[in-house]
Amino acid sequence: MKTFGRQIMAGLLLTAVLVCLAYTLGMVSSLNTLPMTVVYDRKDKPLTQQEIEKLREAEEKRESPVPFTAWCQRKGTLSYPELNRETAADLVYINGDSNLLAAGTHPLTENGENGCLLSEDLAMELFGSIQAVGEIIKAGESEYTVQGILTERESLMEGAKLAILQAEKDVKADQISVAIGEDPNGEKAYAFAMRLGAEGEMFPMQKYVDLAGFTTSLLLLLIGGSMILPWAARLIRCRKQPFAAAFCLGFILIISMVFYKVSGMNLKIPESMIPTRWSDFEFWGEWFRRSVESLTSFLYAQKTGIQAVYAGGALAAAGGSLLSGCCYLLWYRACRPKTLKSFYLWLLTAVILEFLVVVRMGNEFMLQPSERRIIWLLLPLCLTVSFVGRQLFEKLSCPESHPKLQDKSGASSGRVQDA
Repeated sequence: MKTFGRQIMAGLLLTAVLVCLAYTLGMVSSLNTLPMTVVYDRKDKPLTQQEIEKLREAEEKRESPVPFTAWCQRKGTLSYPELNRETAADLVYINGDSNLLAAGTHPLTENGENGCLLSEDLAMELFGSIQAVGEIIKAGESEYTVQGILTERESLMEGAKLAILQAEKDVKADQISVAIGEDPNGEKAYAFAMRLGAEGEMFPMQKYVDLAGFTTSLLLLLIGGSMILPWAARLIRCRKQPFAAAFCLGFILIISMVFYKVSGMNLKIPESMIPTRWSDFEFWGEWFRRSVESLTSFLYAQKTGIQAVYAGGALAAAGGSLLSGCCYLLWYRACRPKTLKSFYLWLLTAVILEFLVVVRMGNEFMLQPSERRIIWLLLPLCLTVSFVGRQLFEKLSCPESHPKLQDKSGASSGRVQDA
């Protein structure tokens, strides 16, 4: 009965691992669909609509113009006069392309007038449905036509009451989102900010995606470490036995290569960590200090509604990784198949649970790009390595682990002699 209860607990832990892993991967994938921009803070020197138009005209005359959207966020009230409904919301007034703030199927552009996009929760409160395209709403005395809905799956705006409105002439913009485009280092975006003046702070939205990806990588490393570390410990214990040590070392190399292929991890040293001179050993200390200061100021900076969407997604991915890692360690400790029959049973259980989780949660999240879905082989791989490796090692175990009985003369004997 005790063994049966333990197996049930292990099954529940495995289910929790898979659900949290699916949630984390889905959150990271959703973050990758959001616009990657650099947000430039202009609260000290907000821009009028006329200044924004002049800036856009000057930028379009350049050889490589940089797309940007100027915006501001305010607390306000939206109303739907036809049903006599109104609700408080975060109102984002923009001058430019709304796709630089939140991805949507019907973006607003700088050429449109009096258009708006609503989050799903806001649309439900005003209209009782998300089928609201073409409806007329009011913000203050101004009327706006709903041109699209920001769905939770596309924009991570679960529970958000956010409206993106095309700015009127008297609205000043204190934030500018600059597109990174195909420039991964954001050099053009930073050059654009320098042309405006570098008094304000700059917030790369890519940092939120990097944070979510980092926590996911830690989870994958935990799974990989649980497969490799036991064999490293065996290698240390058997260092005086050449054959067993060679077997352990070869098994570690095989596990590492398979794990690297399945996990799809891209181990790469950031360019900012590479010093100009390799003899500059103080560089890493200074780099670490500056990185911590930059990350601290980035995390504790006041978030607008748009930035809160990115921050919430990164925090959700971190929480999912942490919970999945804790459940995985408990499951790894509880699930130790000792017979071939129990191994096949657990392997089949893992595959079935993974299939059910992917089918159920795949409708809500893009769990992973098709070329990375091989990552779901990690749990079956972990089971296989744990069982097969243990069975092989028992046959090639160290002599020290099975000491022979010795007689009085000191010679070893493989059997116990009768008294």
